[in-house]
Amino acid sequence: MLRKTNVILTLGIAVILKLLLILFLDPLLKYAIIRTGETAIGAKVEIGKVRTKLLQGKITIEHVAIANPHEPFQNLITWDKATFKVMPGQLLQKKVVIPEASVSALAWGTPRQTSGALPKKEKKDKEEKPSLVAKKFEELFGASKSFGLERLSSIKSDASVEDLKPENLSSLKTLDDGNQKLESASAAWQKDLSQLNLESKIADLRKEIASLKEGGFDIKTLPAKAKKTKEIQSAIKELQKNTNDLKSKAQKDIEEAQSLLAKAKESKNKDLANLTALAGLPSLDTEAIAKMLLGPMVYQKAHQAIYWAKLAKEHLPTKSEKPPKEKPRARRAGLDIEFPGKVSYPAFLLVHAEVSGDGFKAEARGITSNPALYGKPLTFNVDGAKDGLTMKITGNLDHHLEKPQDEVEIKWDGLKLQNIALGKSGELGANLASAKTKLGGKVLYNGEIWSGQFNLQANSVVLEPQINSSSKIVQKLGETLRSVKNFNVDLAFAGKEENMDIHFKSDIGNTLAKSLKGMLDTELAGHRKKLEDKINALYNEKAKAFESNITGKKSGILAPLNKYNDQLRDLLTKAVPSAGSDSNSPSPLKNFKKLFKY
Repeated sequence: MLRKTNVILTLGIAVILKLLLILFLDPLLKYAIIRTGETAIGAKVEIGKVRTKLLQGKITIEHVAIANPHEPFQNLITWDKATFKVMPGQLLQKKVVIPEASVSALAWGTPRQTSGALPKKEKKDKEEKPSLVAKKFEELFGASKSFGLERLSSIKSDASVEDLKPENLSSLKTLDDGNQKLESASAAWQKDLSQLNLESKIADLRKEIASLKEGGFDIKTLPAKAKKTKEIQSAIKELQKNTNDLKSKAQKDIEEAQSLLAKAKESKNKDLANLTALAGLPSLDTEAIAKMLLGPMVYQKAHQAIYWAKLAKEHLPTKSEKPPKEKPRARRAGLDIEFPGKVSYPAFLLVHAEVSGDGFKAEARGITSNPALYGKPLTFNVDGAKDGLTMKITGNLDHHLEKPQDEVEIKWDGLKLQNIALGKSGELGANLASAKTKLGGKVLYNGEIWSGQFNLQANSVVLEPQINSSSKIVQKLGETLRSVKNFNVDLAFAGKEENMDIHFKSDIGNTLAKSLKGMLDTELAGHRKKLEDKINALYNEKAKAFESNITGKKSGILAPLNKYNDQLRDLLTKAVPSAGSDSNSPSPLKNFKKLFKY
């Protein structure tokens, strides 16, 4: 039979524990969730209540609002109630294992009454540098070149021809560089030729050959004259080698100069192809127009996507994590004996979660801190429809292997875009007042290589031009913008983060380019002809001078070198015959030449 005092004591302890949970555990847990969420998301996280029932293994989080870090007065997501079933036994081992979780009445994109931006003191002291991928997107879209719309008003004038500066032509730069290199090379040739002193040395060799005739030939003088002949031969061959070396060097420099002349001709063709940019005329390149108009919007959306990808990468394990080795215990220390269990759990594991609300349902499985130990991939899917909007997102993030294998696929139909700035106001800008879009795409990641492609189809488009000009041509372009009712955007990327290859195209560039071409064909053709004539005149003048300089320098070095080579060759063939040509010596000296091989 229970004693009354024991019952009262037990009830008292239960009440005290309940009060401790209410007064301390729930508020502490709420505070921890808020701080952790705000650190991870970078925006305010607001929670109404946190209720814990440890004995039942149940945690409830109610009235949650997570602010959008990119839109402070808009919530990223909100929900009324989230329930988590935990395994109390695992909590004693400092592990959080959640077999089931559910979130109800979830909504996203709801407006906020107050800003969701974190106070400045709570932001990271160290400003984060943009990722390599973000830099790639910024290079592609962030700094679009001028469209040259301001030139449309004065396109019938010759201002663009007069403004063409020779220093901006790559062909003329190549010719100038070639001339400088040729002059430098020519100075080096003449210096080497002067140091060889061939004229004087050849004259000395002639005298030495003539001296062999003196005194006649007999058996006594034969050895000395034979030795002298060998020395003369060696000296001639040495001069021939030096002359040929200088000739080869000069020919190589001349060939390089001639190749620069050919390169300048190719550069001239490129200059002609780039007349639009050189003269500041409006570009009719479809890709340039598309980047100018849609680039800022795509860059903004890509920047947000990169933010969330980076956030996921920071918080998801990238490889298998081996359990730490236990330190050896001291012999007299206490020893905990753990009986082997059927399952070993990671430090954190959410086995299964369901989310519903606002017409959509989501499901996730296998969210864990140690995928290798859990041995299964993280999978998720979002599916639903509301007010003409349908969405399906599936993902498989397999990190239990050494190299992660991730795949995410998105299908989004009926998404409405409103009041989005396109292009550059005053240059080539417009407000996308409204549009109904369809988005589809897939992203793959294998631990090193990213690859993905997205397609956006915009229909029922309403564009409001933002062009400030009284020019009839500019006004016509504004009408063309208003006539755009649909457009497509394709974005593809592949490669490592440090060397990402990104491709972008849209048919909106074709629409505007055709309109401009129809309006400006005649004027642009006349301008192009004038620009071509000016470029050809500038190029021909310098190219002719460079070609003449090459011919002159070539003749100036090769002619004397060839002359000296001929003289040396003549000396080499006549050296021995000259030594015995006038000799009336008997037969032993008659075949003097045959005694030497050269």
